[in-house]
Formats: sequence, structure tokens, C-alpha cells
Amino acid sequence: MPFNVRHDQHAWLRIVLRVALPAGLTIVLFLVAFFLITIPSIEREMMESRKDSIREITQIACSLLADYERQVREGVLTPSEARRRAANRIRSMRYGPEGKDYLWINDMHPRIVMHPYRRDLEGTDVSGFVDEKGARVFVEFADTVRRNGSGYVSYYWQWKDDPSRKVAKLSYVQGFAPWDWVVGTGVYTDDVRERLAAITRDVRWAFVAILLVITSLSVYIIFQAIGRERLRHRAERALEDSEQRLKNIIDFLPDATFAIDGQGRVITWNRAIERMTGIPAAGMIGKGDMEYAIPFYGEKRPLLVDFIVGSRDDYLDTYPYLKREENRLIAEAESPILEGGGHYYLATASPLYDADGNPAGAIESLRDITERKLSEKRLAAALEEKEILLKEVHHRVKNNMQIISSLLTLQDSKAGSAELHRHFRESIDRIHAMALVHNQLYQSNDFARIALGEYAGSLASRLSDVYRAERPGVHTQVNSDSTSVTINDAVPIGLILNELITNAFKHAFPGESGTIRIAVRDTGDGRCSMTVSDDGIGMPPDEERTAGKTLGLVLIEALVRQLGARMNIFRPGRGTEIHVTLPLR
Repeated sequence: MPFNVRHDQHAWLRIVLRVALPAGLTIVLFLVAFFLITIPSIEREMMESRKDSIREITQIACSLLADYERQVREGVLTPSEARRRAANRIRSMRYGPEGKDYLWINDMHPRIVMHPYRRDLEGTDVSGFVDEKGARVFVEFADTVRRNGSGYVSYYWQWKDDPSRKVAKLSYVQGFAPWDWVVGTGVYTDDVRERLAAITRDVRWAFVAILLVITSLSVYIIFQAIGRERLRHRAERALEDSEQRLKNIIDFLPDATFAIDGQGRVITWNRAIERMTGIPAAGMIGKGDMEYAIPFYGEKRPLLVDFIVGSRDDYLDTYPYLKREENRLIAEAESPILEGGGHYYLATASPLYDADGNPAGAIESLRDITERKLSEKRLAAALEEKEILLKEVHHRVKNNMQIISSLLTLQDSKAGSAELHRHFRESIDRIHAMALVHNQLYQSNDFARIALGEYAGSLASRLSDVYRAERPGVHTQVNSDSTSVTINDAVPIGLILNELITNAFKHAFPGESGTIRIAVRDTGDGRCSMTVSDDGIGMPPDEERTAGKTLGLVLIEALVRQLGARMNIFRPGRGTEIHVTLPLR
């Protein structure tokens, strides 16, 4: 029923008390707070602010004196010249709204060293100087510095540059020990009191204006209160309608959705979750203590909404996938009993807030992703089968190369000449270099690329074992980064490395010890640099090398062209360096 004043004889009285009483109490409290608390507080803050200001200004002046003293110590200025310049510098310092506030200097005797407005006192003994109240001002300045090094002193002094006007003043003085000086500046306390009086006058007029405004508003509010009562009843009805519309929207969402309040009781259970669980809303609304988890897990246990509402974190590790986005939780889960088990769904939970923005519960929606999860499992199984097949291929290739190597080794044992034996062993080394590529891939998780540094290390280690009997004093060092190459490039690169390292073992150290260094680096511009260097006797001149080309050198040059690479040979003071730069694909 709409609100009607005629139906309630006390309505006017209630409205007047509800509006006028708080307004009156507010005015009284404002007056008490302003005159008994605010004004004294403002006065204290103003004085503290002024005190801080004059202390900082004095400290700045003392810092200036310290700079001149430093110039004296460094021999830049004489002591007398430094004192003269410092006094003139401080004499010219002015501040304040009118630019008439100043600093002065006296010594510990006390004598006036510098005073902008009382030059008649400069150089005179002011130990007997007294203010309007009989205080020995300069003696007190010196005593304050002598006792504490610095401090505040209250006294009476002329108003800035007007010697005829004497007012209360608060000064801060600080000693400068190297020169036995006292530097000070002050603030006029009458100025603070005048500003407080002006503030008080302004507040009184503002209070009168505010009182008139409040009185007018109170009358207006009283007449408006009746209309607001009517509007309140209409708003309550509109809120009920809005809640019903929201309930209908949630009820017809395609995803299974339910919500709980701050105490964990179910407040919404839509039609989609009714179909998913077989439990009607009437059988779940109002239920708490995590009963809403029973249709999914057959027991009471936390769901995502419980992690939103509470601070618990148990059972979180039961979700195979869990992601937090701001204040939302997104997870994948499998229900062991829903629709016969093996049912997967994607759950999303978010907090609910009341009109004031306070947490009031949580809402969770569940989307059926069973078909997608089964497809992912089938895809994972197919991928695993492919990896197994690839590993088997590389394993068989490696084994076949090992068989070929064994056959060549057997044939080598029957070779009649040293030259034929050398050719057999070179062929065996090349086959092992290619087999090593497939061995690396068999042990790797990436069948498309091979780690070039690991491969170079394994190849160098094997060749060291092969030539250990002939070159016991020759060692290999491998320095590489994480550069990797494709399977198509790995075999020719391996053959190049095999030929370069083998040549170093065979020709660089006739009867000597030494080191073969292999370096692999990504140059950062889409290319890879391989370097094989030694500290042996060095490669013969170009004309000798080209006149007697071996199969190994012919093979290297052919492989370099195949890779689209570039090879450079350097001869430092000792040994040989061979650089191969190839594009990374």
C-alpha cells in the first residue's frame, strides 16, 4: 500500500525528528570541534610550520658558511675574505610574502657580525642589549647555541624594517663552530595570531551562511521525505521485479549454473543443472554444508564456489587444470559418477556482491567438455604413437649404420696395406658421425632439431678415444651455446666436424701434445658459427694444400656448398683455425 501521511498521525513528527535533530546536533558538534579543537590545532600547526621553515632557512645559511669554510681549507679564499663574502651573501638573502624577512649573524661574545636592518649595531658589543621586556636577546642567542648548538628563542624585536614598531618574535639560531658565529632568523607571532583571527571571522560568516542553508534544506527535506517514502516503496517493488528477472535469466542459461550465499547455502539452481544432475531446484535451494557437491562426487567436498567464498585451499590439487583470472576461478574437472562417470566439464566461479560492494556469495557455471577431452586424449595417444615410431626409426638407422661400421671394421682387419687401413678407418669415422646424429635424436624429445653443442661434444669425445693410442697428449675442448639445427642439416654438419677434428688429430700434432678446440655459437643474425682450431704445427700453404687435395678436404668443401655455408682458414702464430658460418633454418 503506498505511503499516505493521513494514515499516520505521527508521520510529521518522525520526519521532523529524523531530519532536524541530526542537523542541529551536527551544527553544535561543528561549533565545539571548531573552536575547542580545530582553532588551537591550526594555531599549533601554523607555529610548527613557521618553526620548521625558519629552522630550514637557518640550516641552509649554515650550509653556505660550510661551503666558504671548505674553500678556506682548500686555499681558495683567505679566512677574512671568506667571512666577508659569506656575511654579504647572507645579508642579501630575503624571503617571505613581502621579501623583507631576513637572517642576521652575531658571534659568541656576543657582537653583531651582520644585520640587514640594524647596520648601526654591526661590530658592536650587544651583550647588554635588551628588548621591550628586559630580555638580553643576543646573550640568550649565544647561550642557546652554547648549550644545545641550536634552538628557538622568544623575544621582542622591531617589525622587519620598521624600528618604531616592536612585536613578539620567535627565532631559530644555530651555531657555526669554525668561525664562532651564531646565525638566526625569526617569525613574528603576532602575524600568526592575526591570520587565526581572520580565519575565525571567515568561519563565523560561513557558519551563518551554512546555518541559513541548512535551515532551508531541512524544511525542503521534510516536505520531500513524504515523496521519498512513496518512492522507497516503489523501489522495493522494482527491486523485487529485478531480482525475479535476474532469476529468470539465470534459470534459462544454457550452461548448468548454481549460486550460494555467504553462508554456503544454495540460492539459485537453474534448469540446465537440473537436467545435468537430475535434482530439481526445489530439492536443492536452501541446502548448505556442500550438499551441492554430492551429485558430482558422491560426497560433500568443496567446489570452486567454496574457494571463492572461503579461504580454504584443500582439494585444489584435485583439478588437473586450474587458472585464476582476477577474482574468477576457471578449472577442468571430471565427475566420477555424473552420467555414469567419465564426464568432464569446465567450471567457472565468480564472486557475488551486494549493493554496497561487499562479498555476498559466489556463482558457478559448468559446461560439458566431455567430447573435447576425449578428442584431446585420442590426439595425445596418436602423438605418443608417432613419437615411438620416430624413435624406432632413428634407433634402426643407428643400428644399421653400426652394422655397416662393423662390416667395414671386419674388412679393415683383413686389409693388407696401411693406406687401405687408413681409408677404412676414415669411412668408419664418417659412418659413426652420421650414426651419432640418429643416436642424439633417439635420446631427444625433439625429433626435428638436434642440439649442436651436445653433438659436437659427443663427436669430439669419440674421436679422442679413437686417437688416444696415437696421440695420447692431444686433448679436446668444446665450448658451445644452446644452438640447434634441423635433422637435414645435422648430418652434413656432423661430417664437416668429423673431417676437421680428424684432420687435426692426424696432421696437427706429429709426435707432440696439444689441444683441439671446438666452438659453436649462434651469431644472432640467423646464422651459426663453428670453429675448429688447434695449437699444432699449422696447415701447409695454399699451393701445397690444393696440390694434394685429399678426400676429406673435397668432402668438406662439397658439404659447405650443400649447406650454403662459408668456410675461412686462418693461420695464427701457431696452429690453424677453420671457421664455418652457415645459415640456421
